[in-house]
Amino acid sequence: MSEREQLIAMMAATLLAGGYGTRKENAVDEAEAILAEIDARAAARREPPETAEQRRARNDATAERVVAQLNAQQHNAPMNARKLTLAEVTPQMRVAYVPTHAEWDTSAIEHGTVSSKNERYVFVKFDKLVAKFGWDGTTSQSCKADDLVAI
Repeated sequence: MSEREQLIAMMAATLLAGGYGTRKENAVDEAEAILAEIDARAAARREPPETAEQRRARNDATAERVVAQLNAQQHNAPMNARKLTLAEVTPQMRVAYVPTHAEWDTSAIEHGTVSSKNERYVFVKFDKLVAKFGWDGTTSQSCKADDLVAI
């Protein structure tokens, strides 16, 4: 007996035992109808998975919006925020960390200073930790360059 057949049998037994007014000869048909309705609703809710290209385009569009917001509101002074590539990053550069895993949520923005980089990551000391522990006492956090905006 397949897993689906077992599920239908259990649902039919539940319908019979639960006092739902189901007659024995109709229990399997009603269980199959319920399961078919569940499957149809689940199929209607499914959306095709987002491709990497679609996700990148959505993140880039959101990044542009966040950069514009940063430019407009940072300390009431104009700034030239822009998304960075790893090649553009230099030590002591001021950056804003805007994580793409948070869908570029502006409440997740953290400001900091680049301490170093390697061939894969940028290491940033964030302002809140530097204020608490000092520059030498703060551990740099690894970030992807895609998540950083120059400020």
